[in-house]
Amino acid sequence: MNRLLRVLIALAAYGFFKEFKPSEPYLYEFEHETLNISSEDLSSRVYPVWTYSYLIFLIPVFLLTDILLYKPIIVAEAVSYLACWILFDLPIAKSVLTQQIIEVLYGAASATEVAYFAYIYVVVDRSMFKRATSISRAALQAGKFTSYTIAQLIILLDWGNYYTLNYIATGSLALGFIASLLLPMTSWRTAYERRFPIKEGEMRKEEPSYGIFVKRLVMTLWKDAIAMYTNSFILKWSLWWALASCVDYQVSNYAQTLWGSVQTEDTQYNGITEAIVPLIAFPTVLLMEKVNVRWHLWGEATLAVLSLIDAGILLLSGLTPSIFVMYGCYIVYRVLYEAMITIAQFNLASHLYKDSFGLLFGLNTFVALALQTILTMIVADKKGLHLPIRTQFYVYSGCHVVISAIFIGAAVFTAIRYCQRGDVVEMDDEARTENSSVKEEERGEVEAEHF
Repeated sequence: MNRLLRVLIALAAYGFFKEFKPSEPYLYEFEHETLNISSEDLSSRVYPVWTYSYLIFLIPVFLLTDILLYKPIIVAEAVSYLACWILFDLPIAKSVLTQQIIEVLYGAASATEVAYFAYIYVVVDRSMFKRATSISRAALQAGKFTSYTIAQLIILLDWGNYYTLNYIATGSLALGFIASLLLPMTSWRTAYERRFPIKEGEMRKEEPSYGIFVKRLVMTLWKDAIAMYTNSFILKWSLWWALASCVDYQVSNYAQTLWGSVQTEDTQYNGITEAIVPLIAFPTVLLMEKVNVRWHLWGEATLAVLSLIDAGILLLSGLTPSIFVMYGCYIVYRVLYEAMITIAQFNLASHLYKDSFGLLFGLNTFVALALQTILTMIVADKKGLHLPIRTQFYVYSGCHVVISAIFIGAAVFTAIRYCQRGDVVEMDDEARTENSSVKEEERGEVEAEHF
């Protein structure tokens, strides 16, 4: 078994175990019914903390992920998740303060997930990016499907209670922590050579060290960010990533609250609903490897149409009195997001001229979280409008209408350019990416003169 295969297996195992949390589909019921925390406190005092802590932790994460070479951040994610579920199992979990601490830890775990998605691209060749993206995301879906299916069976057949689900999740997250320790540490020397290459036949001014690697990373951080977002292709997909993820986070965070507004004891099928999402998403993200679309030409139109569909789905979720229609809307919405975020991740990684994956993914997620923080403060927080849960979903639907309008405009602009210049559009974009890479390498060599 070669090293690459071992790394992929270890990464997939970690992804599986960290998402094997059978209690997730029933956290609202657990907190509300078992811990006796009111729905209002959960909606306005507990759940918003996740958004704020996620945003705060993400700043050091996207700055340090590339510097610390990914694995330490992945281990931090495993520790944070494990700490969350240990607290769930303790008697002190009944207080709002403890639940807020859990949300802080969950926010830290969510922020450090950036390293998981970035790590894969520094251990595989660019020719493997598409396959590696599908495999890593499929592992997450497999973990979710298996755990949510088990959760539904345990609750439906009365094999245990919500604490049973928590104990299983704690054990799985402990295995995830072990799996994170088994991931090989990436070499700073390899990262240095890939990040700051020199032309063939030339010699470096001095022997590099980890200190020099960190210093150069810090010095080029701002320039790397500017270079990434001045590439129109990266900017387009990053914009969608941020806007769509913002709404997706809100929907995921408050879906159970919406369901709880109409649920009875005979209609609690959260587990099977959450399980169906990865069941469909698992083969879907794997099939994304086979999708060959000229995203330079059709990307904006695809994103515009899907955003309109998402808007309709969320509007129906807020209007319907049927829990089963809500379940169906949630399934379709989440599968569409998983499919498109997989495509976005691959497209961004493929067009990135440097190994700044942690920086790019972190910045995109940071923008998404900043927008979600604003949305949460206005829509859900007690200090804002504190809208009823159904009205919140009308707002989320409107957000997707705005996203669609943005990309309709972008699609029209691309169509006009294409009609005027034909296939040159796509070639020009690719050429700009290559030219940016060359210029960045040349700039790196100039900066090396200072060391």
